[in-house]
Parts: sequence; structure tokens; C-alpha cells
Amino acid sequence: MDTAGETIRHKKRVPSKVKWTYLFVIGALIFSIAIQLSSAFLFHIPRTGTYKALADFWEIALLGLPILVFFLATKEKPRAVFQFHAVSFKNIAYIVLLAILFIPISGAIGQVSRLVFPNPVLQNAMRNAVSAYPLWLALIIVALQPALLEELFFRGIVRDGFDSYPLKRQALLVGICFGLFHLNFAQIFYAAVLGVLMVYIFYYTRSIIASMVFHFATNGIDVTISHLLVSRASTTVTAAAKTVTANPYSAGSLIGAVISLGILLAIFIPLVRVTYQSFVRYNKIRLGMTDSVPPLLPAPTVPVYAQYVPAEMQPAARAATPATSPPPTQPPVSEQRNIAAASSEGLGPLAAPATPPTKEPRLFTPLLITAIIIAVSFATFVQIYDTLIIR
Repeated sequence: MDTAGETIRHKKRVPSKVKWTYLFVIGALIFSIAIQLSSAFLFHIPRTGTYKALADFWEIALLGLPILVFFLATKEKPRAVFQFHAVSFKNIAYIVLLAILFIPISGAIGQVSRLVFPNPVLQNAMRNAVSAYPLWLALIIVALQPALLEELFFRGIVRDGFDSYPLKRQALLVGICFGLFHLNFAQIFYAAVLGVLMVYIFYYTRSIIASMVFHFATNGIDVTISHLLVSRASTTVTAAAKTVTANPYSAGSLIGAVISLGILLAIFIPLVRVTYQSFVRYNKIRLGMTDSVPPLLPAPTVPVYAQYVPAEMQPAARAATPATSPPPTQPPVSEQRNIAAASSEGLGPLAAPATPPTKEPRLFTPLLITAIIIAVSFATFVQIYDTLIIR
């Protein structure tokens, strides 16, 4: 009786945890939007390179404050949520190599996004944020700070809130939330893809430090390349920034970007796949995983005929049975099919169990749809507002 009661309480806790995670994400999203709107309209801070850098420093408040509120409200232990475990040198090498190989892919996705949703004001602000500071300070602002705070928030708190889901769904949900928090169409899509990959990196290393390394390497390499290019061609960049028009992109540019994306994907996806498979294989051996049971997936469903096998012949009982006992016999395949068919139709002694199987929860829940609507609405507002500024 105690076991049944505990099971019921567990089933009530899991949806509650997921629900509160969604509410936490929505609250943090609204807080981030409020800060950005107040800085732009209430305090009239212009969207210049200095503003961009200041906004990046504000990430300490944008994500740091919700993180603090979360632990004060839930009384959770940070070490249990974040999982700071040592990462081997070989894993760091794999992660940095993955970041290097993934940069052309994410860059191509971002370029297509910028062509579909052109926003020169945002692009110039991001470019100026890199060139306005020395490389070491740009790395701290654009690479180190997001790698720490965003990983604590998304691969820490948000991922832990969805840990009752299978790995694929968990990664997809965290990736969607990560993309939405960028609040502009130029970054939403490739950020979501990177967010999914970082959940897998976290899972196979069992450490948030690993996803931090990947995040820092991705942003750091991008910032370093951009800084070097901007420094060598500062005059050209400044002139180009002054001559930006409302619609500098043509259909030909979009077609060219899509073709370039296809070429980059054809070249780099196989390289990323081979590297990722080696990374996963190494960590499966290190952690003692097996390929037969995918990680973080629900327990295999008990076959229908198993309910008619005597208790002493069940797998748990067989494990405790001496080796001399003869192995239990299973019904032939044809009989299994008959049993399954009869069970599904509710016939006689082969009727289905009294407890129906648990329904898989929907991916796009009302709360997730709410978060998407909020983020997309603000991104649309930014897109329209910046277009009006240009005109």
C-alpha cells in the first residue's frame, strides 16, 4: 500500500516539476523583455556598440537574478542541479573539436536567418560590440559570461526541470527555450540547434562544465575571428555600416546563402557526426553504458504475454533463481501475436491490465506555446521597430 501511494505521489510530482519549469522560463522571459524595453524606452539608451556591451553585462541580472530566485524559492541544492563534475582532457579535446566543426554550420544557419529576417541595426550593434573593446574584454563579455550564466540557467535549471522526459524530448525542449531567449530572429534558430547539442554533451559527460567548455569555445572562436576581421578592415566596416539600407538583401543573396548552407552541411555534418559518435562511444565505455538500452529513455514496456507468466518466472525472479533452474519458456511468436490481439480487443482472460498505460505528454503544451508566442512577438516587435528606424 505504501508503494502504491508513493507511486501516485511521484506521478503527481513529475508533472508539477515540469509545469513549474515552464512557468519559471516564462517568468524569466518576461523579466528579460521588461529589462530590454525599459533600457531602450524608459532610460533612452541608444542601441550602439556600447549599449550592446552594457546589455551583455546586464546578463548577470537577466539570468543571474532568476537563478538566485529559483534556489531561494525551491530550496534545491545547486550541486545536485548543476552537477559540477570533472571533465577529462580527452573529453575537452572532443568538445573543442565539435565546437570548431559546428561553427560553419551554425554560421550558415545564422546567415540564412539574417537574410530571411534582415535587421542591419542589430547586426551593426553586434559587430560594434566586438570591435569596441580589446579582444580579452570581448571574450569575457561575449564568450565567458554567457558560457557561465546561460549554462547554469538552461543546461542546469531548465534541463533539470525536464529530466523526467526522454533524452531526445528533453534536449529539444531545452534547445527551444535556449533559442527563444535570444529574442531575435537572427539568432533563434542556430541557438536552438546549439542548445540541443549541448544537452547531449552534458548528458554523456554528466557535467555542466562540459557544456560550458563547448559554449565558450563556440562563442570564443567566433569572437576572435570577428575581432581580427573587424580590426583589419575597420574603415570598410564603418563605411558599410553607414550605408546600410532598409532592404540590402536580394533574392539572389538568399538563394546563394541557401546553396552555401547546403554545401557547408554536406561537408561538415559528416565530420561533426564522426566526431560526435567517437565522443559518445568514449563516454559510454567510461560510464559503462550499453547500446541496447538508450540512456534516459523510459523502461521497456512489458510484453503483453508477460502478465500471464508466473511471478517466479519473471525477469527479477529469474535473476535470483539458481543457475541449475531451467530457463522459462516463452510463447511462440504466433501465440504472442494472438495474445496481443486478444488483449487489445479486451477478450476474456486475455483482457488488458486494469491500469492503462501512461500517456506520453504532448510536446507543445499550452505553457510552451505561451513562451513561444511571447518570444516571437517581441522578436517581431524588434524587427519592425528597427526597420522603422532605418527608414
